[in-house]
Order: sequence, then structure tokens, then C-alpha cells
Amino acid sequence: MTRFHRILALLGAGAIAWLILAPEGHGRAATTSPVATPPPTLVRVAAVELASQTMELPFPGQLQADQRADLAFEVEGLLASRDVEIGDAVTPGQELARLDAAALRHARQQREAALAEARATARQLKLDLRRAEALADQKAATPEEVEQKGSALTAAEARLLAAESAAQEAQRRERESVLVAPFAGRIQAVVVEPGERVRVGQQILSIVGSGPLEVAVDLPESIIQAIEVGSRVRVERPQSTDAILQGTVQERGRAAKPGTRLFPVTVALDPEAVPNLHELLPGMSVEVYFPSSSRHELSVPLSAVIDPGSAGPRVARVRDARVEVVPVEPVRLLGDRVVVTGDLEADQLVVTAGGRGLLPGQAVEVAP
Repeated sequence: MTRFHRILALLGAGAIAWLILAPEGHGRAATTSPVATPPPTLVRVAAVELASQTMELPFPGQLQADQRADLAFEVEGLLASRDVEIGDAVTPGQELARLDAAALRHARQQREAALAEARATARQLKLDLRRAEALADQKAATPEEVEQKGSALTAAEARLLAAESAAQEAQRRERESVLVAPFAGRIQAVVVEPGERVRVGQQILSIVGSGPLEVAVDLPESIIQAIEVGSRVRVERPQSTDAILQGTVQERGRAAKPGTRLFPVTVALDPEAVPNLHELLPGMSVEVYFPSSSRHELSVPLSAVIDPGSAGPRVARVRDARVEVVPVEPVRLLGDRVVVTGDLEADQLVVTAGGRGLLPGQAVEVAP
């Protein structure tokens, strides 16, 4: 006898009374007619019910800040200064690092000087065109002279536009020599030291936001299709006694990561349901439980199982007012019911009381 059968036998001992519920004379042959057919045995019944169970599978994940960035310069040069270290708190717009911008500053000054000259030239040519047009009205200048002045002004205005674009680009490049924090957070990594030469796009710092945390987890293709954005999931910290965390699927990758068959999924943690929030840090490991499938099982009342602790547990099914004995195998307890396997279907009726001594094919009457 298994441990489960012993538990079931103890629980069912009191419930499975299988007492005869028939009143005086009910269920016995009439004394006046020994050959008369005995009346149906009075029994109580209950329906076989469908019990659905959703299975959950755990997947390893990692905490991360909802805002994070690897910072780099968009211009190359020599790193002149870096004002932060790992773990430092920063505010939006705070200067973090600076390149030696002498060459960039000189280039900006040259472009601004060229822009000023182009503006002056265009201004003068515009005045010359107006003067030529006034003289032409007085027949003191030819149409050809007016056309020449107009062409010169058109060319000067084109050079002015080019000079403005070049000056703006030089100003932008000089501004790019200063690295600033895009949001409030903390410095997570420092890659380059002052005095080193950096390339365009080379990582200088990493910053993580100080806002809510989220979980990055990779899922196989066998489960990714069942995951919906907005669905709730359970998150736990391994080897932690903290309460279970709650999360919501925020993003679901539409393509597997290169070289793998795993799809990235982001789970946003509910900050109001996170105990000891100050103890959680980006990079910590967690386990995320995703629903994988729903399993449909059948359950009957504990009192319906006959001899639950024996080698042959069974139930008495009532069909067309007659008894059918159906072997079953108890699987697990479900409150005052037990999940079983056997030749049963949902909504069929099984005897729960009054079935002492019932035989297959015996007629029964269901008590109201």
C-alpha cells in the first residue's frame, strides 16, 4: 500500500460509510411473496467532475533595470577626463566624461568664420542686385547687368546654406565631445580610462536607471507561442525566503537570439508587490514560472471510492438505474474529492452512500 493510499484510506474511512439508506422494508423481499423481485436499493450519488490543472515550468532569468545604456562618443579623440566611478549616482544631463576638444573647437571656429563671411557676401550681393534693378528702371543699367547680379546672389546664397550646415555640424561634433547622463541612475561599468584614445562608438560607460526592475528571460520555441504580452507570471528568488514576486510579460521577442533557439522575453515586476525592494539589484538571478499547458483530469468525492487502500480501488457508476463497477486509480487529493483515472467521463453519476453489497447490474434508486 502506497503512502497516498494509506492517507486516502484514513480520509475515506469515515466518509465511505456505504450505509443502506432504504427505509424499513425497502431493499428486502416482501414477506408475503418470497419469489417477488426485490425493490431497487436506495443510494446517494454525485457527479464525476472535470478538474483542470495548469502546469508551470520555471526558467532562469536575471534582474535588470528598466532603463540601461552603454554610452559612447560619436567623435573620436583623446579621453581628457572622466568624472564618475562604478556605483556613482548620476542625474539627467550630468557630465560624465569629456574628450580633448581642441581640434574640434578650432574646426568649429573656422566654420563659424566661414559662415560669417558667407553671410556678409550674400548681404552685399543682395544690395547690389537691388541697386542694379533700380538703375535698370531708370535705363541706367542693362538687363544683362541685372541678370549677372541675380546669378551672383543665387550662388552666394547656396554657399551660405553650405556654410550654415558646416558650422552646425562643427558645433554638433564639439558638443559630442562631452558625454552626459541620459537619465537618472548609477554607473554600472567603466571601460576607458583618461588618457586613452577612443574610437567612434567605442563603449566608455554603462549606466542603469534607478527606476523599476524587470526580468530578462529566454524561452524555447516550444513555449514562446503560448506567452501573451500582458499575462501575469510568478517570479521567485532561488534560496530566498522572501514572498513570491509578481510580474507581467512586457515584451516578447519575435525572433530567436543569434546562434540559439531561445526567444527573449521581458517581465516587468510589480513594484507594489516586491518585498524588500531595496535588496534587489540588477544582475541578481531569479526563476520565472510560465504556464505551459492545461491538463484535464476527473475527480470524484472521497466517499465514492470503494476500498481506496486496497489493491483494487473502484467506484460504483449508476447508468440506466443499474450499477456498473469501474476500477479506478487514485492520483491526488483535491479538497474533499480525489482525482482518479479510469473508464469514467465527466457528469456521470457514482454512488457515494447506500451502496453496501451492491453488485454489478443491480437495480438502484437515487435518493432525492
